[in-house]
Amino acid sequence: MQSFSVVESPDFIKLVTTGFPGKHVMSRKTLVGDIETMAQSMKQDLIGQLASASTVCTTADIWTAHNRSYFGCTVHWIDETSLKQKSAAVACE
Repeated sequence: MQSFSVVESPDFIKLVTTGFPGKHVMSRKTLVGDIETMAQSMKQDLIGQLASASTVCTTADIWTAHNRSYFGCTVHWIDETSLKQKSAAVACE
């Protein structure tokens, strides 16, 4: 539960470079860009998986933590090739 700018903190940089000599810390802009790219890829993959599912089940949940309220939604389906149960979180507001 940290802001992305933590990677620019001198103390964080020192922690990483001391613990992992020879490594460098990516910039906040790179971190955010990588996360957005991975999220878009995951979304497209999930859309593809759900397109091939004949039926799905959705669940919703509401909870409170640290004086904040959350609403979460998940989707569940059976992979018709492997017959394995699959689940994915589709929202958390």
